[in-house]
Amino acid sequence: MAQGVLSRALRECKLTPETLNGSSLMGLYPKLEVGIKLFVEPSLQEKVWAELDALAAEHHPNTPTLVAIAQERDIAEARGHARLLCERMRARPVATERVVTIVSELARNIVNYTPGGQIEMVSERVPRPKIKIFATDRGSGIPNLEEILSGRYRSRTGLGKGITGVKRLSDGFDVQTSAAGTKISVEVTL
Repeated sequence: MAQGVLSRALRECKLTPETLNGSSLMGLYPKLEVGIKLFVEPSLQEKVWAELDALAAEHHPNTPTLVAIAQERDIAEARGHARLLCERMRARPVATERVVTIVSELARNIVNYTPGGQIEMVSERVPRPKIKIFATDRGSGIPNLEEILSGRYRSRTGLGKGITGVKRLSDGFDVQTSAAGTKISVEVTL
C-alpha cells in the first residue's frame, strides 16, 4: 500500500524515484499526507513522518526564505512563499492562514510606509513545528509604537490595525524600531 501511495504522489508531481531528492520530497508532502492517513496504521503515522522529515533534512537543509519587499507585487510573492512553507511543514489550514495573513500585513506595511525591506521566513520542527517570520525595513522607525500596539492609533486610511493584528495572530511577537528602520519578529506554532 505505501509503495502505491508513493508511486501515485510521484506521478502527480511528475517525478521518478531517480529524480526524487530532499527538496522534491518536501513538495510531495501534501500528496503523501492523504495516502498516509488512509493506508498507514495510526500508531505508525508519526514514525513514517519522522523518517520522511529526516530524509528531507539530509538533502534540504533548513535554509531561510528571503523575499525583498519594495512594491505591491512583492506582497503576493511573500504570501506565496509563506503558503508553500506551511504546506511543506504540513501545517493545518488555520495555521497556514495565520502565517499568510501575518506575512501579508508585514509586507504591506513595508510597501506603504518605508522605502523597502525584506521578509525572512524560517521553519523549525523541534521541539514543536513552528515558523518564524522576520520583517526588516529601511524606514525611519515607528514614532508612535506604543499608541499603535495599544490599539488607539488610526492611520491615514482609518485602519491602523496591521501591527496589532499581527501581534494578535502570533504566538510570539517582538518589535525593535529606531531611526535606522524596524525589525518585527513573529513566531507561529503550527
